[in-house]
Amino acid sequence: MSPSRSSKSESSFCERITVRDYLVPLRNMDPVHMLPVSGHLPFAPDRVSIRAVGDGLRVGRGSVGFFLSDRAVNQVRPLKWVVHLKLTLISHRGEDRRVLSSRSQRLGRVIIGQDLRQLTFQVPDRLSFYRVDISFRRFDGALLGSYGQYFRVVHPFERARLALDRPNTFPGGILFGRVENLGTAPLTPESEARIERRQGQEWIQVASVVAEGLKPEVRERVEGGRSGPCFSVEIPADFATGRYRLIDEIRNRFPGPRVSVLSAAFDVS
Repeated sequence: MSPSRSSKSESSFCERITVRDYLVPLRNMDPVHMLPVSGHLPFAPDRVSIRAVGDGLRVGRGSVGFFLSDRAVNQVRPLKWVVHLKLTLISHRGEDRRVLSSRSQRLGRVIIGQDLRQLTFQVPDRLSFYRVDISFRRFDGALLGSYGQYFRVVHPFERARLALDRPNTFPGGILFGRVENLGTAPLTPESEARIERRQGQEWIQVASVVAEGLKPEVRERVEGGRSGPCFSVEIPADFATGRYRLIDEIRNRFPGPRVSVLSAAFDVS
């Protein structure tokens, strides 16, 4: 394989991709008036911003809603807002089922980050869809703005595969690989791998290799539905032709800390 062809294959294969999009149902729902991408509300003080918790996907039980932040540390903010929050259980099509909770807060003079951090609700870890609505009014009742955000809650589960950039290579060649997380729970690839050769009905280990690109001192998590960092493995020049497989390990957290083994087969010719 020529260097230019190898480089092109690497650049396309090593792009981070979504291998399973858990947010598709949310994008198919009726649009809501979402917060500005910048997080800054037109009626908020400079350097004060509000954002949704996460990207809309909640893995396991936890918080859904919004959080306020202030780049000015320990500064008193005379907001003079009445903030109303509402949590609604919805169908997978976005249809309202029932209001689960609502509450209001008066925010006068506050230090954001001390007096107020999050505007959230707690939800369980079973599969559900929610909409959180938030509105801001002045103390005299005048509406300043109202916004909404959809959330999908999924149970944490693990399913992963090891992908290679090609099904065959040659002695001294280089394979590019990556871990693809098809589940919802995050995982962490190991930085060392091994190569096994098929002999009859058995697989025999023939080499241990360093997965270049996966640094042992930087354990990068691969989030659910995403591909992990690309790594390269050099095939020893003395390998005979035949059927091989690359073995890599991943560290999981659900249902408890453990190590799982992934494999991907390839031919050397």
